[in-house]
Amino acid sequence: MRELRWLLRGAPPFAALSAVIVLGGASLRASAVVAPAGCGNPQTFAPEPSPDVAGTPGFVLSPLLDGSGTLAGQRVEIRTAAGGTLRLELPPESFAAGPFGQAILVGADDGQRSTLRAFDATSGCAWPLAGETDVIRRATIDLSAGNVYEFRVDRGTRADLGVWRRPLAGGPAALVLTPLPADDRYGPTFSTELSWSAEGDVLVAQACGMSICRTRLLDINRGTVRTIETADQGEVIGLAGDRLITYGACRGLPCPIASIDTTTAEATTLVPAAAAGRIVATAAGPRVLAEVGTDDERALVLVDPASATSVAVPASVRGWHLVPSAARADGALGVPTGWALLTRDGSAPGPGDSAELVRVDNGATLDLTEVTR
Repeated sequence: MRELRWLLRGAPPFAALSAVIVLGGASLRASAVVAPAGCGNPQTFAPEPSPDVAGTPGFVLSPLLDGSGTLAGQRVEIRTAAGGTLRLELPPESFAAGPFGQAILVGADDGQRSTLRAFDATSGCAWPLAGETDVIRRATIDLSAGNVYEFRVDRGTRADLGVWRRPLAGGPAALVLTPLPADDRYGPTFSTELSWSAEGDVLVAQACGMSICRTRLLDINRGTVRTIETADQGEVIGLAGDRLITYGACRGLPCPIASIDTTTAEATTLVPAAAAGRIVATAAGPRVLAEVGTDDERALVLVDPASATSVAVPASVRGWHLVPSAARADGALGVPTGWALLTRDGSAPGPGDSAELVRVDNGATLDLTEVTR
């Protein structure tokens, strides 16, 4: 299965049928959200992943193929705080997102109706959040305000229906981002991903055509929307302050990583050629962590998204790959602030998979398999 997931990830973003929405981790300013009383023992979702690595939640999404090699469904494996795994087999048009504190968000569409459910990774308890006749293609949670954001398309025409917001506690949804207008520069939209700024106060909604993407930034406090359109904008890595971090418009790897000033739209190359990148929190503020080089020359570099200054992470990563954001890694795992996750192939780790944590400021490593036993 790992080999198949690498093939999917090597294709353009729209082709990654097993992709899931971005940003594993709750907003930095998030408050707690409480599961409803009817959901077993109510659990409070802390705003941050547990500092105890052994208790951190996560998920992995894998395609299920029939005998002819056609996509028949998706398997979601949710890692619980007790070290167990909850396995779900879902229709082909399904996704997962998180972790948001201790919550994992799972969406599924059976061809007639789309549903959203939240899973408490502490207990395995689940409860419904939404049901729509429109297709919910992606969704994410804002723990700070207690809202779910959904990207929808029309079931018959697959036309963009915009991004909608609904309360976690229940209630009607409201349109917050109108459908994107057609634009020949981008062609048909094949994928839309939702993620959050490093500060947790801006929703990042990126739509990609065959290779080039455009991004809208919704400030959830002010209600303002800013659109970022640049000639070589690829898949988003993250938003740090006023810098949108993206890959170049590449169809393979390695690929440049750029920092786009969200005020001027001026792009600065941070890394000329990277195999993977992600935003990490450090004592000095958000930084871009990138995997560069191959084989014995493989290394990790930490880059300031504003000044483009970089430092090498003093860790040996031969035989390991950086796990990027969930859309590329087919899953996510909550990790402590200042650390990053490594696996043998760059995919999110499933049950029994080898994985290491690396501390980005001093290169210290920790065997995740040993920690979680």
